[in-house]
Amino acid sequence: MAGCSTFDDFIFEDHAFGDDHVLIIGGGISGLSLAYNLRRSKTQYRLFEGSAVLGGRVRSQDGFDYGASVFEQSDVELKKMIKEFNLSEVPLTNQSFYLAGGAESLIHAIKERVSGLMPYRSVRLKWKLREIRKISKGYDLHFESPAGRRVLRAQKIALTLPPSQWGRVIGLLDLPEMAWAKSWLSTLSPESILKVHYTVPAGVLGNSYRKGKVMIGTEKEKMNLVVKNLKGNLAGLEFEVFNQQGIDKDSWIIQNEVPSDIEKIVSQINLRTKLGLNIKKMAADSFFNWTDVDLIQSAYFKNEVSLPEITNSGVSDFQIFGDYSDKLRPHTVEGALREASRVASLFV
Repeated sequence: MAGCSTFDDFIFEDHAFGDDHVLIIGGGISGLSLAYNLRRSKTQYRLFEGSAVLGGRVRSQDGFDYGASVFEQSDVELKKMIKEFNLSEVPLTNQSFYLAGGAESLIHAIKERVSGLMPYRSVRLKWKLREIRKISKGYDLHFESPAGRRVLRAQKIALTLPPSQWGRVIGLLDLPEMAWAKSWLSTLSPESILKVHYTVPAGVLGNSYRKGKVMIGTEKEKMNLVVKNLKGNLAGLEFEVFNQQGIDKDSWIIQNEVPSDIEKIVSQINLRTKLGLNIKKMAADSFFNWTDVDLIQSAYFKNEVSLPEITNSGVSDFQIFGDYSDKLRPHTVEGALREASRVASLFV
């Protein structure tokens, strides 16, 4: 799919879409799930992702999850997809589980279904939204694409960009549909996560750490540990180290308050687990920091203030949502799936 850009001029020759198309901006779990729901209802869509990969904050490698990792048995929407896509669950506790193929196996399953036989017709990679303007009937969207600057016109827009990127899109926060956004962003409490992955012989930590996601840090220095079973009688350890972030109230761009100190973090892990990790012997891909991921730069977008629902108030053709906007299960894959289903119903 990375080579789709060679088809840009052919596919988007007229630069405009009718009122029967939904333009989805963002190819994370929210945007992909919305596309999946629209495809099932035979509603036409185009999905634009600014990076070279789909999945957003859901990424996996060799059995480890860099983002979403542990899920609840009560996750209704997620369970439906797991059953439909025939994915394998691994119980962690009576209440939680993880996916045997990593959380990204869910992304791959959705991607196969939304892309269809001709993926370049429905999904575009490396198309970054740079500017959006409201016009008399719809919106003009300015993209930076592999083929250069492109302007598309559409009447139905679904934005799933993370809040960390809203301030980077010229005109977005000035739209009348976004009149609430600056006030909402001013109360945002984003958090980044540094993930540390390590493999040990199964059972080396004892049974005390086999109880799902265990907090091994303090309230001040938050750290979680998840132990997963890997092949070859090995256990995969996923450490989550939280880093509080701020937001600049002039640019509305995420600011990192304290840079991550890898050596200090490894020392904390050794202190709390007695593993004796040697940072010099650990591979570079043992560490993954969401702060460093372009177009995301954070892991959680927490806010005590609920995101307003844009429904039947005359602007239902413009929607902005994500896992952070779900009131029942915010900041979870389940929340993203629930929101995608809700928004899809507004466009169908």
